[in-house]
This record gives sequence, C-alpha cells and structure tokens, in this order.
Amino acid sequence: MDASEYAAWWQLHLRLARGESLSAEEQNRYDTIRDDLDRYDKLQLLADAKHAKTDLRQLEAERDELDRRRQQLDSRIAALEGRLSGQTRQLLGVGE
Repeated sequence: MDASEYAAWWQLHLRLARGESLSAEEQNRYDTIRDDLDRYDKLQLLADAKHAKTDLRQLEAERDELDRRRQQLDSRIAALEGRLSGQTRQLLGVGE
C-alpha cells in the first residue's frame, strides 16, 4: 500500500467516523485497505516479537559470559587473598 492509498482510506475512515455513509464501492475499498492494514500490523507485531526474542537470546549469552568471567575473577581474588599473611588480611579486612 502506498501513501496515496492510505490517504484515500483515511478520508473514507473520517467520513465513517462522522457518521456518513459510504457507497458499496467505497465500503469495499475501505474494508479491503483496512484488512491490509490489519495484516500489516500483525506481521509487524510478529517481526517485533522475533527481534525481541533475538535480543533476549543475545543478552542471555552476554549474561552467561559475564557470569563466567565473574566466577573466574572470584576464583583469582580468593587465590590472591589466600596468599596474604594473617596480619595483612586483617589490615585489609579480607575474609570478614
């Protein structure tokens, strides 16, 4: 549907909203374009849902990678803290 078709449909829509009657031909045109718009909206919703699912999968993968990196860092920190002397650990507040 191009812009001129939509503009023509909109004029018919406004007429209906004002309570005017449409000829059989106008009503048929109005219904056909409205159905096309409804189909387009449904397709757009499906496309949006697909994109959202793709984004979600990507974010979940990033979260998993960040969790893996956090675990590595936690292990490294624990190993480094384990090598500190008791006095140093106490001064740093490590293990509290």
